[in-house]
Amino acid sequence: MTEANWRLARQEGREPYTRGQLKQLLYGTSKPTIDIETAKMLENMREIIKDLRKLRTAFPGGFGPLFDEISSWK
Repeated sequence: MTEANWRLARQEGREPYTRGQLKQLLYGTSKPTIDIETAKMLENMREIIKDLRKLRTAFPGGFGPLFDEISSWK
C-alpha cells in the first residue's frame, strides 16, 4: 500500500481497495479480532522502526516532509 496507489486510483475515480480487501490483505480475514489487529500492528511497527526511510519512500507527500524535517535536526 503506497501513496502512489491511492493517487492513481483517485485520479481514475475509484477506490484502490475496499475496506474488506484491505483487511483481508493485512490480517488474512475480512473480520479480524482485536487480538489479531493488535498483533499485526505491533509486528508492522517493529518492522517500520528498523528503517523509517521505508515510510518516506511509500508516503513521500504525507510522511516525507516530516521525515525530512526530523532528519535535519542536529
